[in-house]
Amino acid sequence: MRLADYVRSELILQGLHADDTESTIRALSQHLADQHVVEDGAEVSQALMERERLHTTAVGHGVAIPHATVSSVDSTILLVAVAPDAIRFGPPESEPCRIFFLLLSPPGRESEHIKLLARLSRLVRHPGFVEKLGGTRSTEDVLDAIRDVDAQHV
Repeated sequence: MRLADYVRSELILQGLHADDTESTIRALSQHLADQHVVEDGAEVSQALMERERLHTTAVGHGVAIPHATVSSVDSTILLVAVAPDAIRFGPPESEPCRIFFLLLSPPGRESEHIKLLARLSRLVRHPGFVEKLGGTRSTEDVLDAIRDVDAQHV
């Protein structure tokens, strides 16, 4: 399973600006709606915020992986966002985040969802990966960083 198999150029958001968890999730969900990947950004926001209320998806190293199962999506969706400035995401004691991997899956794809979460968790610990993503300036730079780290982890 490779991240590059799930990442599409229109689902890379450079220059994410938000103030907190809720505004970040709204912005990410709106990007999905703007790209016509989901019909209702508000439904996605609601599902992601419900998940955040259970437990933060901030994983450290300046990364968050908001994720949810959403019945209105037909296939697994992976959005990658890079914020120029760190965003306060999660509880006050959480490290601010600049890199976001938003994962949505339809019901019945739990196994794929969990495998992607595990892959993301493993790759964000790869030396230099998060820093490389944080220094990207284009969609192609993000794709290259993901392909590079994918190639190093079978």
